[in-house]
Amino acid sequence: MDRVNDSLKAGMQELIVSFDYNDGDIEITGTFDAWRLVFGGADKLLRFETPIKTGTVTVKSLNQTFGISGIVPEMELQLSFVDNVSTANVKDLKFNCITVGKKPGDQTSGAVTLVTPDTGDKFKEIEQHDKYRVLFGVLHDNLPKLFIANRDKLAYVFAQVNLFIGGSSNWMTPKQYEYVYDQPVSGKTGYLGILCMVTDGDISSLPRKIDTALTSGDCEVFFMMSKAMFMQHVLLPVLPRAYGHGATAGNFIYKAGSIKNNGRLNMGRVKAGLAYYYPHLDSVTITVEDSEIRTSASGSFDITGLKDAYVTFSVGTTNKAAFDKSRKVLAFEHDNHPTRQYHKHIPKWEWIVGGPLAPIVDLVIYIVSKEVPSSVTKAVNAGGGLAAVATPVINWHGLKHFDVQDAGLSESFYMRGMYTESPSHS
Repeated sequence: MDRVNDSLKAGMQELIVSFDYNDGDIEITGTFDAWRLVFGGADKLLRFETPIKTGTVTVKSLNQTFGISGIVPEMELQLSFVDNVSTANVKDLKFNCITVGKKPGDQTSGAVTLVTPDTGDKFKEIEQHDKYRVLFGVLHDNLPKLFIANRDKLAYVFAQVNLFIGGSSNWMTPKQYEYVYDQPVSGKTGYLGILCMVTDGDISSLPRKIDTALTSGDCEVFFMMSKAMFMQHVLLPVLPRAYGHGATAGNFIYKAGSIKNNGRLNMGRVKAGLAYYYPHLDSVTITVEDSEIRTSASGSFDITGLKDAYVTFSVGTTNKAAFDKSRKVLAFEHDNHPTRQYHKHIPKWEWIVGGPLAPIVDLVIYIVSKEVPSSVTKAVNAGGGLAAVATPVINWHGLKHFDVQDAGLSESFYMRGMYTESPSHS
């Protein structure tokens, strides 16, 4: 909320500065001071204090003029996405002032609703005078009309949504998008967010909420990606390179919250003693649990030199996400305590066991617990670093560079940070 208000103040000339409303009997003229987003909104309804720096109200039928300088009307307003006038495939999030709202909470598209004519003490001072008793009703009935009459002056753009994203980030192109205002019950601030879907489909039943559990700390800007999107578009593409040995994109599929192998995965050649062994994985399951990537895998390898003899094994690893503040990268820690089990299957007539078996299983553990998280780390931080993940989709008013202060997994992938005038250098 504070960052929104800083931007509103800086972009004051793009709001209604001077106003003039006349319906024949009622005339309201004056100037606004900087607007402020305040508590009380929800979903698509935002509440703003709109201080009147100087102003008068004239009721011609009563031959009376009232001074309204210093009052602070609180208005409930809505936003909408409109085409950017100069750039194709860009939507601007702007004020949407179309019709007079019946009462606070009116969800009618474009409703402009007066919450109170004055949140401060100025109105209390003047309402004691007899001639001002009519003023409350005049403001109640006409302030929303004033905003609607002057809506062409509302050039302020809260944010821009890019509907064409090229290159490797093309999957982030929004197919559907909505804005939302969310305010934690016990919080000290509110949050204006843009929710984007990168797939088509019915979104009417989806919750229009911000996970405010991820907006903790002193940061002012937040980026969140669902677990499904993180797994499909960050984790899944790097797995062929991580597992290597001829693995392809077709060897991994995402379904119902987990990544599984599609076909056997070779683990390369391992020398143990004087013999070579060729382990492979028959089953791999990768999930994201809270702040961790968890992998369970099982496979087998033949025991070289022994006919019909083989070893089956299973491994499990947990790689916790950790933000490196000095380098501003998100890394996944190596699992120092992976689980490992294996069983020898040797026919009774075979008695020679060729070489130690543990090193072969250890190779699989090495790949699963170190190479996979290392590849994910490189993918998350590639192409300009963490900040580059968020910036192609949404540009907020007056904010240029996303300085990431924290990042991690908490079911969702998240980044928290500040906007700065120039890029930060670690």
